Amino acid sequence: ESGTREVPLHEYLVTLRDGSVLTTRGEPSGLPPLVAPDPSARSDGHPPPAGHAGGGAATVAAAAGDVAGIAGRRPPAPSAAPRRTLDTEKAATQLARPTCAEERGVLVFCPSKPACVRFARHFAAEGVVPTTGEAQAQAVASLLDELDHACPDGTTAGLDEVVKARVAFYHAGMQEAEQKLVEKAFNDGTLRLLTATSALGEGV
Repeated sequence: ESGTREVPLHEYLVTLRDGSVLTTRGEPSGLPPLVAPDPSARSDGHPPPAGHAGGGAATVAAAAGDVAGIAGRRPPAPSAAPRRTLDTEKAATQLARPTCAEERGVLVFCPSKPACVRFARHFAAEGVVPTTGEAQAQAVASLLDELDHACPDGTTAGLDEVVKARVAFYHAGMQEAEQKLVEKAFNDGTLRLLTATSALGEGV
């Protein structure tokens, strides 16, 4: 356009001496450039006298950080950091493994029956409790036999599977015989990792 000059946003801050408002040229993306009156041009098409500042003259100073506000645009707010989600099963595994490796018992309380079973299966699949000793294997086999005899109609789904890994769960939906055998096995060291709901505390 005649009588205007573009001032790059990233280089200059423009303040008009006559107090006129800066205008912008629309851009499809990014910040638009500032457009200020060109001091070398006059409305009648003739150049101004030498040394004459003129009402439309502009004072240009380097101040890149303030340009966006002058152009009527605010810098975009910093995006919020992505929310981290805690993997509780992984965290519990990391906490339990060192203690189980020392042949000490770990009790994990869970908020529900499904969570209780899920955590027990996870610990068993991860091999959190050592199962290499012959004495340990015999104790586990004996416990499985006791469970079979105590529960002729079958044990709670998934219990036998996790017991083989020296892990068990305890909740109110289990048969009383199962609960007693699991508690006994945890106390004598046959099982080293027990997931439980508040039913265990009520039983104790």
